[in-house]
Amino acid sequence: MKSLVSIIFFSLISISSSYAQVGLNFGMGFPFLTQYGVDYQLNDRFSFEASNNKLGFDISDASLSMTRQELGVRWHIFQGSFFLGLAYGNMNFSATGTESGQTVTFDVDAQTLTTRLGWMWGISDGGLYFGMDLGVQSPLSTSTSITNSSGVPTSNQAYQDAEEAADTIAKATLPVFSFFKIGYIF
Repeated sequence: MKSLVSIIFFSLISISSSYAQVGLNFGMGFPFLTQYGVDYQLNDRFSFEASNNKLGFDISDASLSMTRQELGVRWHIFQGSFFLGLAYGNMNFSATGTESGQTVTFDVDAQTLTTRLGWMWGISDGGLYFGMDLGVQSPLSTSTSITNSSGVPTSNQAYQDAEEAADTIAKATLPVFSFFKIGYIF
């Protein structure tokens, strides 16, 4: 996925017009607390973004990590800050639980399609801009795997709960929000 992002990004730069501009952004949102990416504004109607989104935390003997890399296109309908967008990406969700020295980890990998709408105030002027968006992330294809390094019996209720949770997460359609985004177009 990272090599695909690089190829598309550099291809867009090579076909740029005199209007095209490149920038960087950083944001915070839900479910991905940390969001950062590279913007490419082709003209006043279309812009593109390659982004990386992360969430990770520990609770007692459990840890959770969720990442998503995606490539998106935004259509600025009125040639201004409002946009409709579509993004294709790869999401990874990993959770590890340890109890009485026994550890079980489950991973979910999914190809996703995210639709969104939002605003990017100041994007048409170049320089500093602020934004926010909301959308829906839908899984296209998923795979789940469970690593049972401690030999927890598969008949154990905790193991079966983890397996069920992995399958549920793999099929879930998630709301996604960027509460706050700040960027700079060079």
